[in-house]
Parts: sequence; C-alpha cells; structure tokens
Amino acid sequence: MDHSVFIFDLHNTLYDEVMEYGLAMRDAMDFILETAQKQGINLSRETLAKDIENAHRASMSDWDNRIWVSLPCLQDIKAASGDIDDFTNAIITRRKKRSKDETRKTQYKQTIAAIRTLKDDGHSVYLATEGTKNAVSEALIWLGIDTLFDGTYCRPFEHDCAAIQTRAFYPDPVLPDIALEKPNALIIGQIILDHAKQHHAIAPHTTWQDVFSLQQNNATDDLAITIPDAQSQAHLASMQRAITSHLTLNKSDAAPILKTLLSKSWFIGDSFFKDGLMAANANVNFIHAAYGKKCQSGREGDFKVAKQTLMDVTGWDKSVMQMTQEAEKIPALESRINTAYVCENSLQDFIDSPLYQKESTAS
Repeated sequence: MDHSVFIFDLHNTLYDEVMEYGLAMRDAMDFILETAQKQGINLSRETLAKDIENAHRASMSDWDNRIWVSLPCLQDIKAASGDIDDFTNAIITRRKKRSKDETRKTQYKQTIAAIRTLKDDGHSVYLATEGTKNAVSEALIWLGIDTLFDGTYCRPFEHDCAAIQTRAFYPDPVLPDIALEKPNALIIGQIILDHAKQHHAIAPHTTWQDVFSLQQNNATDDLAITIPDAQSQAHLASMQRAITSHLTLNKSDAAPILKTLLSKSWFIGDSFFKDGLMAANANVNFIHAAYGKKCQSGREGDFKVAKQTLMDVTGWDKSVMQMTQEAEKIPALESRINTAYVCENSLQDFIDSPLYQKESTAS
C-alpha cells in the first residue's frame, strides 16, 4: 500500500490496435470477396462492410467470431460453398492469424518492458479496457503478458474465453449502465476499491456504494456535433453523462485510505480525450501515451488501409469516434485535462523522468 497504482489502457497503449484489427479484418474481407468472385456472386466491399458493422453492433463486440454465421451477404456464398462450417472457419482462421501476427509485430516492447520495471519496483499494475473479455484474453496471450497484471478489467463476454487473470467487470444494477464507457470514472473507483481490499486495508465486505458516488456537474454544451440518427444521439447522451460523472469519496472509515490511493494512482492511455478525461474525472494522474497515435515508419500505406477498414466495419458509434478525434479542438474539454506526463516514444520516457524517480522515492 506504500507503492503506487498504475492503470493501463490496452489498445494503442500496449500495441497498435489499428494495424492489428484493421489489417486482420481486411484479410478476412479480401478472402470473402475473392470467394464470391470465383463463384460468380456479385458482392461489393461496401455491402460486406456494412453487414459486418451491423453485426458487430448487434453483438456488442467487434471481435465476435459468431457474426460470420449470420451475415446476410454471405448466404449465397455459403450455399455455393457447400460446407458452411468450413467456409466460416476459413474466415476466422484468416482473421485470427493476421491479428496474432500484427499484435506481436506492433507491440510496444519498450512500454511492456517498462511495466515490468514498475512491478520490479514494487508498484501494482492493472489493465482497464472497453474491449470484451474474449478479445482482451487473446491479445494478452499473443503479447505474452497474460500474467503480468494484478488485475484485468474488461467487458464481459458470455462465451468461452482463454483463461487469464481477468476480472470481467459487470456493472452493478444500481450504478449507471456506462460503467465501462470511457471516460466514466466508475471503473477506476472499482479498481482502487478492489486493490485496497486485496491488501486488507479496508473491510472485505465494503461495496462501491459504501465509499464512492458519482456527481454530475460541468455540463458540456461545447460538444456540438452532427448526430445522424437516434442510436447515435443515445450514445452521445451516454458519453456526455460519462464526461460529467465525477468520482467522489463518501464519508466513511475507508475514505482516508482511498483518498491516498487515488492520489498515488496513474492512468496511462493513448486517447487524450477519453483517457485524459477519465483520469480527470477520477482525480488520478494522467500519463498520455502519445506514441500510440504514431504510425510506424514505412507502413503508412498499411496504416491508411487499416484505419479505413476499422472505421468501416466496427460497431463503434461514428459520431463518438468523430468527437474523440476532434477532442483536442474543444477548449472546454482540453482545459479540464491535467496531463502529468507525455510519453512520446514509450512508457520508458516516464520511467527515466525525475517525476518517476520522485514517485519511487516517495513510495
């Protein structure tokens, strides 16, 4: 409990998700389109992408392999292929192989090495991601770090997943349904609470509601953005609630301990907007992993293809994606984010800084 708590985002903080996901989905789509052409079936990339996007949104996971069974545009191909299972498995195999290769290829090795340094120095490390458990499990295994974290917090997934030390975070019914909707700070409070209980610093029966609450303030009228449909409007409203949900400590015997833990906690992520605001909402230190937004030299063409594919096929709300990209141009939001440190190359930048030396000495 004398040491610090470091909480990491996964995507584009530990590896380049744009390259992994975008290129893997592109490979799968290319295979489908090639198969359709061989069978004389007219299928456009745009139709295929739209069907995938709709299926991802319905399944609530952009990594759900079950979508390939139900895509409307694939029914003619499956009928002509004869064995539906063989065709579906071929798609999954193609995508998963590229995902594994790109995850290993685009991992931020210096950052992962720096996390091991944090552990060696006695600090605790956690992972908090909006990804679903199945995707998170695969990524951590491919990266070789499935046993590195003290706890992994992610969205639940109702089907079998690879076994890792993962806590699938199920929102409490009495709490907002945006528990894992960054930048909602609820999940940081949950990690800090679990950490304190794990170290026997507070009573094991203590609940989130006993010690924390979410207070709404600072309404954000600045988020002027074109909302194309009702679903996007609902998603944006959810995002706005998350932006204005500040984690506060209730009066309790545990409050002094949790206040100290929060002051000694750091959130590390590549998104200045989502990760920075979540850290601000939870009143923890924010380290901006700026390297996660940089394209690898020599792979500019691949990155362009990967990013476009990602935009085309994910179930992510497009208005929220736009808002994320434009976040640093919204002064009302930018001014609320207090960045403790910016890592331009890797987390090692922070490890080598006087700020970390001061933190380690204090611990």
